[in-house]
Amino acid sequence: MSKNKNQALVICGHGSSLNLYKKDFEITKKKIQREIQIDCFDCFIEKDRPSIKDCLEQVKNNGYDKIFFFPFVLFKGKHYEEDIKEKINFFSSSRQKIILVNQLSLQTEILPIIKKKIDLLKKKNHLNIFITFSSRSESPNLISELNQYTKNLGDFLKIRNIYANFVGSEKYLLKQIEKFKEKRIFLIIHPVFLFKGYLFKKVADSFNDLDPKTYHITKTLMNIKEIQNLVINKLKIFIRRNNKFS
Repeated sequence: MSKNKNQALVICGHGSSLNLYKKDFEITKKKIQREIQIDCFDCFIEKDRPSIKDCLEQVKNNGYDKIFFFPFVLFKGKHYEEDIKEKINFFSSSRQKIILVNQLSLQTEILPIIKKKIDLLKKKNHLNIFITFSSRSESPNLISELNQYTKNLGDFLKIRNIYANFVGSEKYLLKQIEKFKEKRIFLIIHPVFLFKGYLFKKVADSFNDLDPKTYHITKTLMNIKEIQNLVINKLKIFIRRNNKFS
């Protein structure tokens, strides 16, 4: 058992039909467990197991007094509001409190790290084109946040040609950039995903027919050391402050 014997941390991922996602997620879980002295459990919104419901039932049955829940999601869409918040409210009680840790912020936490990484990728004497991808959603909030994140990065990078996309629109995007075929272009492709999975692979595979020298695909966010450290520090600070004032 950990030092905080009456407390547990649940980390929640989306899940994927590609087994690589869960392996990638497990690496992050182990890093968190090494750094934070608290029992750590994992769950997934869909595709993978255990589900949020099964995980929370298990953790509550283990008798923890306080359960911290950290969602590895980037947008406050349907999954966040219905799959995560509603289940937390259902399982939380005065005796066994489940405390939702704030998700990562694209604008205030991720962007300051990513902009430095991507700035190093720009090619001199090329027309740099910046492209983002996220999972498809009908949520106006998600669309707006992805567009704003892409624009803010483009402004910092001083790249005029920017494109924010959902996975599935790769062919349409490639047609759009055909208008630059007479120029010496370089594509900086930034899939906005936390872990490797089916959607990340789908995006990467879409550019296989291009000359590898003409594009670069950034790593998934949780494979970037600075973001790994960001998550661990965020959790440490949140748990410490919560224990101090509770």
